[in-house]
Amino acid sequence: MYVAGRVKTINEKIYYNVDKLHQAISINQQISFKYFEYIVDKKKRYRNDGSKYTASPYAKEVFSMFGGEVASLRVLFDNSLLGVVIDRFGKKHYNSKIR
Repeated sequence: MYVAGRVKTINEKIYYNVDKLHQAISINQQISFKYFEYIVDKKKRYRNDGSKYTASPYAKEVFSMFGGEVASLRVLFDNSLLGVVIDRFGKKHYNSKIR
């Protein structure tokens, strides 16, 4: 997979994993994976108690798939999804409100 204009990642394996995901989506095949995040001491902390997640790839459920007018919206989500939201929409489009 070639990604133009991106800063080179430290972990090149990410590109192979993304390619595997695209392959699974194209043949509608289930995937399994372990999900982790780095903690302050730069160690991995696995989610789901270290157990694998199993998911069915979805190719048709994405933002921007339909034509039409651009619209603004406000979305409420759990704090645990913050990384996903910033990855998808960027910091520029994120405003925090704590209630």
